[in-house]
Amino acid sequence: MKKLRRSLYARYRFSAEVISLAVWPSFRFPLSCRMVEEMLAPRGIEIGHKTVRRWAEKFRQAFVNCIRRRTPRPGDRWHLDEVVITIAGKRHWLWRAVDQDGFALDGSLRATFARWYPGMMNDNVRCDSRAAA
Repeated sequence: MKKLRRSLYARYRFSAEVISLAVWPSFRFPLSCRMVEEMLAPRGIEIGHKTVRRWAEKFRQAFVNCIRRRTPRPGDRWHLDEVVITIAGKRHWLWRAVDQDGFALDGSLRATFARWYPGMMNDNVRCDSRAAA
């Protein structure tokens, strides 16, 4: 007979919903543990930032896997965007590889003009010669 697998959230004071509400934003958005603590306080959930950090360490892989599954897959056609921006009075070149749906695949910010080429991207992204031309 199979043993029942215990819940990942077993033996925690707070329910799974509260833990996921505390941990998910810190992975999905660039929020610190203190910011998450402040976001939960108006909802009546009083937890410390160290608790949020410990939960994030414990449940990290489960949340990352869930977010990865929801991330759209890159398209088979992409193009390079080149934008010149000024930062602190100096010109910088921003190169981005974007697929046909507008999803940014990779990017590079350079202080000097040096052409960024697709070989710098991950090996798992293929180049379509018609889209790059």
